[in-house]
Amino acid sequence: INSTNDLFDKFFTEFYARPSEDKATGQLIMGTRRGVHPRAHGCLKGTFKVHKDIWEYDQTSVFAPGKTYSIIARYSNADPRGSDSDFTADSRGLAIKVLNVKGARVLPLKYDTSSDQVFTFNSSDRFFADNAARYREFMRIALFETTNFNDAATKYVIDTAKNLELSLANRIRLAFVGIRDVKISDIFDIDFFSISASKHGSSKFSHTAKYGVFPCQGARYDESKVNKNDPFFIRTNMIKHITSKEVCLRFAIQRNSENSLDVEDLTVPWDTDATKFENIATITFPVQNLIDDQACERETFNPWTTVDDHRPLGGINRMRLGSYLHSIKRRLEK
Repeated sequence: INSTNDLFDKFFTEFYARPSEDKATGQLIMGTRRGVHPRAHGCLKGTFKVHKDIWEYDQTSVFAPGKTYSIIARYSNADPRGSDSDFTADSRGLAIKVLNVKGARVLPLKYDTSSDQVFTFNSSDRFFADNAARYREFMRIALFETTNFNDAATKYVIDTAKNLELSLANRIRLAFVGIRDVKISDIFDIDFFSISASKHGSSKFSHTAKYGVFPCQGARYDESKVNKNDPFFIRTNMIKHITSKEVCLRFAIQRNSENSLDVEDLTVPWDTDATKFENIATITFPVQNLIDDQACERETFNPWTTVDDHRPLGGINRMRLGSYLHSIKRRLEK
């Protein structure tokens, strides 16, 4: 964790040494931005309604049958440098903060004074690192050896292919192929996955689970919506959509009921034939204007901002604990 934090500190110092303009929004960013997912397509408000008929053992402090919460959501690009074009292949992110959740917190009060529950998602169902050390190596390449995500991915795949057994090297390659092949015309029309697992449940009965967020009408792509002359077409189309009609999303759980599936190696997605995603809540974004861009920039989305019922699991998540806290501290200081 300290090694990864040192890496980001060096990047923050070099890359955010002076105010920078966000080319998509025109806002002037003062100080340090996020180490990953720095450029938001936008933040918005919505509701999170838990289904009334969910399975008894899915009922947690968050998932109380019929409960409705207010939420804040942020859509983003993952590229640490922000990416100057939405046509650049990149992982797209969705972070959801569920407000006013009751339950025992995971982190001590000095690290988490909120009553929020954060869930984070990506546009691919798998990750390009099987452990924290491998993730750090990719970030070293992405931050200091290249200027964009594509070049970093290429170099990382080539380097790892030399040193890893073939099946793992192929899984890492396929993870980048999965990121590259997600076609987007409307950010509300694609599937999102938690990739990593969390504990799901109270002490009475708990298992591990992954989560997904899916369009109510199913994922779709409409090439006619993609303006080839607009490098920030994802944000443009997001604004067009949310200012004219509401958005409906399905929040689903993929259960590891017998705790037999791997929670460590994120290059391996759980088999959806063996454990299907089941809808347990509905997210609605009513017609609205996006949250002010400066307010969106100040929002924090730490997956360890959580109740104990949904404690993140695995080595990558343990690394994220220290790195998120460190990044948030640096950003709020600046």
